[in-house]
Amino acid sequence: MNKSCKNIINISLFFYLILSIFLLIFKSTKEIDFSISEILVNYNGGLIARGFLGHLIFNIQQLLDIDLIKLALTFQIFFSTAYTFLLYKIFNNKNLLITKLDVLIFLLPTLLFFPIYEIEALGRKEILIFITFSYLILQNGVPNKIITLTYSLIILPALVLSWELTVLYFPYYFIVFWTKYRVMRLLDSFKIFLIFMPSLLAFFILWSNPPDQDTLDVMCETINCLARSAELENFNIHFAHFDYVHDKASFINYLRFLIFFVISYIPIYFYLNKINILKIDFFIINKIPNLNYLFFLIIIPQLMIFIFALDWGRYLNVLITMTYLFLIFLRISNLIPNINEFKIFNLKEKYINFIVIIYCFSWYPKLLLWYDTGSFPPLRLINRIKEIIFSSII
Repeated sequence: MNKSCKNIINISLFFYLILSIFLLIFKSTKEIDFSISEILVNYNGGLIARGFLGHLIFNIQQLLDIDLIKLALTFQIFFSTAYTFLLYKIFNNKNLLITKLDVLIFLLPTLLFFPIYEIEALGRKEILIFITFSYLILQNGVPNKIITLTYSLIILPALVLSWELTVLYFPYYFIVFWTKYRVMRLLDSFKIFLIFMPSLLAFFILWSNPPDQDTLDVMCETINCLARSAELENFNIHFAHFDYVHDKASFINYLRFLIFFVISYIPIYFYLNKINILKIDFFIINKIPNLNYLFFLIIIPQLMIFIFALDWGRYLNVLITMTYLFLIFLRISNLIPNINEFKIFNLKEKYINFIVIIYCFSWYPKLLLWYDTGSFPPLRLINRIKEIIFSSII
């Protein structure tokens, strides 16, 4: 079972990489591509949220005198490749026993393949969180001082300066550092907190210095207003806007995404409920009676995003992906045991396979909060690829 399930995941990773590169190239040819415009937000007009990565790309473009769009596309393809490689290393870890439950979670339309189904989410900056978190959980044992300092002084601050919402996902990183350093005392917890001080400082600098219109105009001018970059930056989430509730807020829209979350989280919930042997004998964590409580505590900060954001599909994708990666971390670190088998009401294997297929491939959330639920995403994807190929031939 482990080998066949692992093969399914490896094949899925291969298709994810091929499809992501193909669709990124296609998207980059369009006049309006929000993922390109977001990645190119820069500091040419002054300090601005999400400008670090774009400023780096802009300066490389100035140095090498190459096409800016192609350079941004190269970065996007590199990120997709790096993410796929890290996932391959994670799911082929010798400490990880892959079961059909993992296949079910992995193929959920809110996890790996969401940006393939909703291509406007492809190439966005959340992939930087996936990459850096995946690399961190792959480190065996206690991270050496170089890795810790690199994350503290370079990686995490760069993440915040590139995508300030990263701070809401710091609890995942915090718990990983916490467990890797085997924190047993309150004082040691403060030492772990110091790792995040530079990046938190970067966040508060951004928060206290929102850009004015001149800053936005100059930034937009340097990249020729690609995909309305200035408007994109105006709609970024600056956390001073706590009183903002958009006009798409409605009970039906919220209920739909609550169902999406429940359906996506149920397999993780059942997995954690089966864990009755905990090897997490660390400060505070060892007092938590059920691991689901720990997971819910980590998820709570992310709920702030949904108050302001319109693209709920993206943020649900980030939430489920990071939560599942955290579960994988606990397993490959031998902090919780692997579940050896996956049964649904003692059904036969063929019925379980049918349930997995329906569960994973009959629905998907659209990008924006008020969009209707999508159906049969693989079929939609095949039709989209056919249209792309047909239009390119013509």
